[in-house]
Formats: sequence, structure tokens, C-alpha cells
Amino acid sequence: MPLPCIAYGTLAAIWSAIDADGGAQYRGILRETMPQAEDAYRGKDEGQRAHLGASVLGNSCDRFLWYSFHWAMQEELPPRLVLLLNRGHIEEARIVALLRTIGCEVWQHSVDGNQFRVSDHAGHAGGSLDGVLRGIPEAPLLPILGEFKTHNLRWFTILAGKLQEWEAHLKDPTRNPFTGKGVRATKEEHYAQMQAYMGAMRIEAALYIAVCKDNDAIYAELVPFDELTYNRNRERGMYAIASDSLAPRISNSPAWHDCKFCKARRVCHERQLPLKNCRTCESGSPGLSGLWLCSGSFAVDKAMQAKGCSAYRLHRAFR
Repeated sequence: MPLPCIAYGTLAAIWSAIDADGGAQYRGILRETMPQAEDAYRGKDEGQRAHLGASVLGNSCDRFLWYSFHWAMQEELPPRLVLLLNRGHIEEARIVALLRTIGCEVWQHSVDGNQFRVSDHAGHAGGSLDGVLRGIPEAPLLPILGEFKTHNLRWFTILAGKLQEWEAHLKDPTRNPFTGKGVRATKEEHYAQMQAYMGAMRIEAALYIAVCKDNDAIYAELVPFDELTYNRNRERGMYAIASDSLAPRISNSPAWHDCKFCKARRVCHERQLPLKNCRTCESGSPGLSGLWLCSGSFAVDKAMQAKGCSAYRLHRAFR
């Protein structure tokens, strides 16, 4: 696997801008960008996704994709993790402010005012973009996908290396080798998410920016479009959406590292019954334009899908 392409110019520009005025310009721009962090201020729980999210495609198990799309299980998040996820949404606004501080243009909404979204497989797959950028030092004239994430210290260290080593590397890459693994080897789901967005938007590269929640260290990597990964994951997504049968498990052992902490473990390995809803019902199937159909003809909205009905019959894949 090739070495990650660190965005040295972008990182240097960010630290130079902050150092120049003590962060005054950044804070002024942050005042403007913070209200635009729409996911951070969402006033209701939207429940299960109606589509197969681009980030899910990074999961190594094809059967997990099928379970996810068919709402076989739902992860119950404790309050602490709910707040932790919200922190990630807030961080997006801070990263956007940093990029605008160094002169980048950042677009997060289309002309109709809605967040940029991509859609595939008749509306049953897709996701929302963090932004499209122009003016980063490494490619000042090209449109670049922006993908912004937060990591705890453990994952940031795997991604970029120990903080002291990472900072030394940024000061002099010729003398201090890069000790991290980069995004593809560290977070395959993030890599797959970027490839899905780049493929759908016909963008040739992405800027991946990660912030360490423990110390505010910043990692930035340029990720080129990978057509092989994009096409392979599109096919995997199509199978999860269109197939009426389960894909093989990634392992038949529940102790396998990818299965041990999987959200679908109980349904997959322990034969627990799936959640009762229209997507685990024998009569349900995906239709055009992102619709979910009952008996191939009657469109069922998301709220009704979650409830199911008295005619529910367990899908044969779970029997």
C-alpha cells in the first residue's frame, strides 16, 4: 500500500494563520460557520436511515450491509456516546472555519440551500457531504471533496503517529519519518465513504482532515479517487439492496475480530430474531426513487416502516 499523501501545505497554512493574529480571524469566521453545523442542532431523532449510508460500505462484511439496509438491528447508544457523536458534528464547523481562514472556498449546500447529497441505486444508497473545497495549497484550482472527522487519542495515534513524532515529522519530513498508517489502513469506512462521494460527484481527490479530541492535533491527508474501490463497493451495495438472500458471513466464528463487536452479532451468529418492521418483513422490497414497497405496489413511508403492521411475516432470510 502506498504511503499516505500528507497535506503539508494545508497544515502549514493553518498553523501560520493562527499564529499570525492569535486566532482572531479564525474566531470571527467561526462565528459565521458554527450555525451551519446543521447535524449538531438537529431537533429530533431521525431513527434508522432509509438508505444504505456511504460509510457503511467500508464495513468488510457483505452480510452486515444487508442487515443494515434491512433494519435487522439498531445500536442503542448511551447518552455519553450521543454527546460524543454530536461533538464530531460541531467539529465540522471548526474545520470549515480553519479552511476559510487560509483562503479556501468551502461549499456545503447546493443552490436550493440543502446540504450536498449523493444518491445511488434508485435512491436507496447515498450520503451527505461535509463539503466541496477549492483553493487548498496542494491543488489551488481543483474542486476537492472535504471529509472531516474526529478521533480519540488512540485512533489518532494509529492514523498519524504519536503526537511528538507527528509534530516532529511536520517540522522536517526529510529527517523524521511518518509513523502513522494513514486513513485507508486506519479507518476503512472513512476511506470508502470518500470514494463513494468522489465517484458520484466526479471529483478526483479528497482532503481528509482529522482532529484529535484529546489535544486538538490536526491530521490532513490528500486521498485520490480509487475507481476499483468505488466500483467494488457499489456492487456490494447493490447486492445488499437488491438481493433477497443473505451474503456469506465474513467468518463463521463469533470470536473473529470483525464479528466480536459487530452490531449484527446477535442476529447473525446467535440467531436472535431481527427487529420487527417492514424491512424485515417478507412482503417488503425496495422500489424506485428510494421508496419502500409492500407487496410490490404499496409505498410505505419511513414512520410506517418502523412500526410494521399486523400482517407482518418474518423474511425468509431470517428463518
